[in-house]
Order: sequence, then structure tokens, then C-alpha cells
Amino acid sequence: MAEPFVFHFNPNPSGEPEAMYISDILSACSCCKNEQIQRFYHSTSLHRLTEKVLMELTLGVAQKIEQSCENCGTQLEESDVLATTMTFGFADDTGCIVGFRKGDQARFQVLKNRRLDPQVVPAFDFPDDAFSLDESKVEEKLERVLNPKLLWLELFAAIEEDPEGGAWAEASKDCIFYIDTDEEAHETLLYELSTQDNAVEETFEIALDSQPRDLWLKKAEDFFAPLESWLSAKTVDALLEGEIFATVIIRKQPIIDQIKRAFETAKLEYDFEHLTFNNIRTPTDLLFEGELNIVKVAERAVYTGLTPGECARLSAEEIVGNLLRIWR
Repeated sequence: MAEPFVFHFNPNPSGEPEAMYISDILSACSCCKNEQIQRFYHSTSLHRLTEKVLMELTLGVAQKIEQSCENCGTQLEESDVLATTMTFGFADDTGCIVGFRKGDQARFQVLKNRRLDPQVVPAFDFPDDAFSLDESKVEEKLERVLNPKLLWLELFAAIEEDPEGGAWAEASKDCIFYIDTDEEAHETLLYELSTQDNAVEETFEIALDSQPRDLWLKKAEDFFAPLESWLSAKTVDALLEGEIFATVIIRKQPIIDQIKRAFETAKLEYDFEHLTFNNIRTPTDLLFEGELNIVKVAERAVYTGLTPGECARLSAEEIVGNLLRIWR
């Protein structure tokens, strides 16, 4: 069966991108004891995802119930809920986080390398590998951080406490953050990394304070979660003044693969050359008036604190939504 196109994102009324998650409720009618399942497709801020948010989404599912018993017609209440699940899937295909709740207990499961499937059949029993929510355990299993912005904040805190020697961390398998107060040491390390195994042909090096160039419909000043919104003014000034050097090394191919898969699943046709998708069109030759350059996608990811994979998917979905007249 062909993979259906799933919109991971949708813009809220102010245009900020929100990421979809799935809520499932298992309830039992207080009158006839009939059990039934209700499903919701809701969304949460892409840029504000944290461990606390995941817990709040999981604990809040039961409050969403709004249906009558299919057997006797009795209106179901929150007190009729037996169990719930909340499923959040990362758009860079690193996996899904499933939050289970029964009574006052909540447990979590990580499904690595799994895509969000709106048609998946929910399970309500705690799986054998379920655990109490722990951000470090989630990130270890996914091989990515929940929120790259928070990782940057940790690195800047580390460099402030100990300015010698620099610091680095992986935000995802395809994205590494480097920070240092010594420009020469920073450049030396970047050079060593870029010359290993022909990495210079496979990666981008993007400074954290690089102002991104325009991305099809959006100008840099229109991007949500710009650098200045999640870094302190003191840190931004230090970057601009050359007191701190922060660079992201990003692999090219995963960005290309993510965009190609999105376009092809949406049945779009395109040309690809010089790291740019152009002549993007529907099977009926409805043409997208613009192009998508993967360097610009990488710059946007860095500037707004996303992983390259999820920024690639977001950028592709914006084009698909525009062509299908879903996003305006």
C-alpha cells in the first residue's frame, strides 16, 4: 500500500506552525458499561516542545471526551474514562513518543524510527518497556533532543561556567552543535571535521547567528522562533561581537531525502539540481511559483532552533499545502 500523505504541521491563527499529535480515549458507559474508543487529532506548538508539555498533553487527554454511548445514548463524562493514550511523532522520522494514562499513573514508550500514523490502532495497556517520563531517556532512545533550542541554552551555560576548551553536542544524528570562545580553536576543529571522510562534500557549516535568506513565501523576519526569541540579548550580542563562536554541522542528504519523500508522497513532480528543488508542480501542472533550496532550509533550521529533518518536512509541507490550497 502506498504511503498516504500526512500533514504533520498546520499554522495556528497567527501563522505559527503547530505539530500534530493523536489522542485516544477508552471509556465505559456509566449506564450500560459499553466500552468504546474516541480519537482526536490535535496540535501543539512545534517550537515549544518540552518534557513538561508532553506530560501535560498526556494528562489532559481524558478532558477531551465529548460523545454519547453508542449503545444506550448516555452522555459520557471524564469519570467514565478507563484509559488514554497520547501519540506525538517527530517529523524528521526519528520516532514517536506514546504517553499512556490509567487513573493517576502515566507511563511512556518510545517507538524509534516510526512515523506518525493517523490510522494506527490504539493500545491502552502499559507496554512492557514503558517508563516514567525522563527527558534524557527519551532522547537517548530517539537519538535526538526534544528541543534543539534547549540544547543550545545548555551549551551556552556550559561555556559560561568553563570558557576553556569549547563544547559540543549532537542535536540529532545529522546535526552537531559546536561552541567555543576561541575563534582559532573553533575553526581548527571545524576544519578537521570537514576534511574527515570527504565530509566537506556531505555537510554544511552554518553559524548560529547567520541571518537566513528568504524561503519561498516567507522572509527571514516572518520566521517563527527567531534566534532573538530564545537566546538572551547578552548571548546574541556575544555572538555578534565575536566573543563566542557557535556553528552547526548539518548533513545534506537527509534534508534532500526528507523533501523528496514529502513531495513524492504528495504526488508532486519537481526538478532537482544545484541543491535546489524547482519547477515544483502537481500532476495537473499546477505550478508552484518559487523554489526550495536546501541551504536555505538548513539556515532556517539553525536560526529557529529545529532539527534539519523537521525543518525540511515543514518547508515541504508549506509548499504542498500552498499548492493544494490548504495553507494560504
